[in-house]
Amino acid sequence: PHTLDYLGKIHGQLRNPHFVVIYRDAMSVAQAFQRADGTDLKIALKDAQRRYDKLTRFCLDCEDPLMTISYEKAINTPNALLRELARFCGVSMSLELKARCLQFIEPGRYVALQSAGSKA
Repeated sequence: PHTLDYLGKIHGQLRNPHFVVIYRDAMSVAQAFQRADGTDLKIALKDAQRRYDKLTRFCLDCEDPLMTISYEKAINTPNALLRELARFCGVSMSLELKARCLQFIEPGRYVALQSAGSKA
């Protein structure tokens, strides 16, 4: 969620960048903020909207290849998502790779990774 905070600093160092942008229902994003740190829902919703405004500006201004995805649609139609994503990336997808990718789309399987700067 914080990619746009540093993307401008590294964009020039990327060779042939392609961007995949995932939009999620703003209320779901706000509720996730609320669960993570106890933020008041109205404040969390305002923050989610501010982030989406920034993300939308990036998408509109981006001159590199860019694919936008609806999180909710991806969860409901994961096979279609993988076909579109493979087409966007210009790759073919074996049945084995498709099965592995589908595991990442399964709701509830997300595990937050600890960043290099955070303490265990």
